[in-house]
Amino acid sequence: MKNEEQIVLAPASIPQEQFLSSTSAITLYAGAMGAGKTFAIVLNMVKFAAMQNSTIVCFRRTMGEMKAGGGIWQEAVPIFRKMFPDCKVRSNELEIYIPSTNSFLKFQSLQHQSDVDKALGAQYSAIFFDEAVTFPFDQFIIPLLGRLRNAKVSYMPQMFWATNPKFDHGIYHWIKDFYLDEYGIPLKEKSNIERWFVLQNNKPVWFDTKEDALVYCDTLPMAGGHKITPRSFRAIRAHVTDNEPLLRADPNYLSNLQALPTIRRRIYLDGSWVAKEEEAGYFKREWCEVLPFPPDTPRKKVRVWDQSSTLPSSAVPDPDWTRGSLVSKDSNSFYTVEDIKSLRDRPHKVEELIIATAQEDGPSVTVVLAVDPGAAGVAYANSMKARLAEMGFYVKLVKTNKSKLTRFLPFSSLAEAGRVRFCRGEWLEECFGELEVFSGVRNGFHDDICDTLSDAVLVLNQTKDIPLMTLPNLSMSGQPSPSFHNSYSQGRTSFTLPSFNIK
Repeated sequence: MKNEEQIVLAPASIPQEQFLSSTSAITLYAGAMGAGKTFAIVLNMVKFAAMQNSTIVCFRRTMGEMKAGGGIWQEAVPIFRKMFPDCKVRSNELEIYIPSTNSFLKFQSLQHQSDVDKALGAQYSAIFFDEAVTFPFDQFIIPLLGRLRNAKVSYMPQMFWATNPKFDHGIYHWIKDFYLDEYGIPLKEKSNIERWFVLQNNKPVWFDTKEDALVYCDTLPMAGGHKITPRSFRAIRAHVTDNEPLLRADPNYLSNLQALPTIRRRIYLDGSWVAKEEEAGYFKREWCEVLPFPPDTPRKKVRVWDQSSTLPSSAVPDPDWTRGSLVSKDSNSFYTVEDIKSLRDRPHKVEELIIATAQEDGPSVTVVLAVDPGAAGVAYANSMKARLAEMGFYVKLVKTNKSKLTRFLPFSSLAEAGRVRFCRGEWLEECFGELEVFSGVRNGFHDDICDTLSDAVLVLNQTKDIPLMTLPNLSMSGQPSPSFHNSYSQGRTSFTLPSFNIK
């Protein structure tokens, strides 16, 4: 009797084994190129598909990437056919069904908000993001945490992020304080250490133990009648040197990565989350000096506001911010970003912040309000201007039809010339991150701070219009005296007050 073929499917490295055996609610597998991240996802999906009643989804940003040669769909299908001879592969729908375990696997693109909305109507026992940094973090990834639910499985539903690093992606802000070194490179000794978090305003509050997290949860109000519970997280360092099968198949792979220029080597070999291609972007933090305190004698100072009034919600998890940037200019034409106020709240809370900040800054600081297009935006801006003016503050409205990039370029040029400085503050890292990813097009990143700094440079280089006057001739000659004359610059209307004589 002919022996049946025995198929063995196993991890090719210790990090892949850790990824496969993780029981954390969220597991990140990230690092260098060539670390076998796609195979690690397929291996993990097989594990879940072998368990009863699993509902599994694997997301890729576009359908083209999902179906591409060497992509995850092409890699997964032959493995599933070997591991589950009874599986039903539906190539048109990119679905696999395993009758023996009643498990269902879906490969799905997640390119538009409508795709996210559809996914929010489903329930999954395992969610995988292939190349997670290609997805907007707060808008696409975090909302789907709520879809981890399946009462028919015997295990806790889990989410997995497999990816190469990307500068300033939301995942970086989750892992930077614990899992990365000063160059943004994953720390080997911190790899695979489980931590606990509680989401507050879509941001994680971290704890080293579940017990500490539970104590914190006891202080929080209940949500929808339910007590808030912490979730577990771990980041696993993926490195090409752990992928022995690849290095045996292609002995030059590692040496090719090592031969790259410094920045590219940090990105593609070391897996740095902060290294960035030199040719990219319109701002680099190394252009700018960071000061411990604001300058003593600025010549002009403005607080520029870019307003929004949307609270984070399940429908809009990552809305725009209200930002208020305090920027000064000295007599040597150095610009200093001294402070940034931030808020996500309703209109009345935004107004309260603007008024309170104006009182804190003092009347010597010009308040600048960006005017939204349309009659309603103009009316609201004029109303705020009147309120602040009655309180003794000088207010300037800025309305422009120029593109965001055109507006930002003067600030970018000043920064590159070494004319922009920043003061230390809790807001600084977030500010640098936004400036460095700004491209002038909608790409899933915020640009509220960029807009305020663009407008700050514009206003600081406009002359405040002060009326000019000629004193009257106070002689008793009976001749008409010279008139008061108010002259307004930049081509605006001039007018003359009536002449008079002193009798």
